[in-house]
Amino acid sequence: MKRQINIMGFLLSIGLFCISQPGFSQDKKLDRQERKEARKAEIAANFDTLNAMLESRNFVLKANNLESKYGDVVQVSSNTNFILVHSSSGILQTAFNSMNGNNGLGGVTAEGEVGSWELFKNQKNMTFTVKFSLVTNIGIYDVLMTVNSDKKAHAEVSGLTPGRLIYNGYLASVSDSGIFKGRNSL
Repeated sequence: MKRQINIMGFLLSIGLFCISQPGFSQDKKLDRQERKEARKAEIAANFDTLNAMLESRNFVLKANNLESKYGDVVQVSSNTNFILVHSSSGILQTAFNSMNGNNGLGGVTAEGEVGSWELFKNQKNMTFTVKFSLVTNIGIYDVLMTVNSDKKAHAEVSGLTPGRLIYNGYLASVSDSGIFKGRNSL
C-alpha cells in the first residue's frame, strides 16, 4: 500500500511537471521576444548617439588593436592608442609599451587640423562611414572609418607614403574617453 502511494505520488508529480512545461516555454518565447525588442531599441539609441557624436565631430576611436598593412595585429592599450576628433582639430596616436618613441609612450602623436570631412549614414544597416583628412606637423593623413551601431569602429589611416595602419576598437565621446595624450612628435 505504501509503495502504491509512492508510485502514485511520483506519477502525479510527473504529470504536473509535464502540464506546466508549455507555460514555461511560452514565457521563454516572450522573454526572447522582449530581449529582441530591447536589443533593437538599444541599437536605435546607439545609432542616434553615434549620429550626434559624428555630426558634432566630437569623438574618440579607442583602439584595442592595431593592424599593419601586412596583416600583423598587435594588442594595445585603448587609453594611449586612439584617433580623436574635436571640432576642427584631431589627434592620431600610437603607443607601444615595449618600444621607445617620439611621444614618450613608445609611439607617435600627430596633432593637427581636420581637413576634408564626409559623413555617410546607412539607415538600413545602422552604420556610419566617415572620411576625413588630418593635416599635422609630421604629415597629411587620410582616415576612412566605419562605425557600427554597437559602437565598434574600424579605421584605416594612410599617409603620403605607401602603407596604412588600421585601428580596431570602439567609439566614445571625448568627455568619457579617459585617453592619455603623449608629447607631439616632431
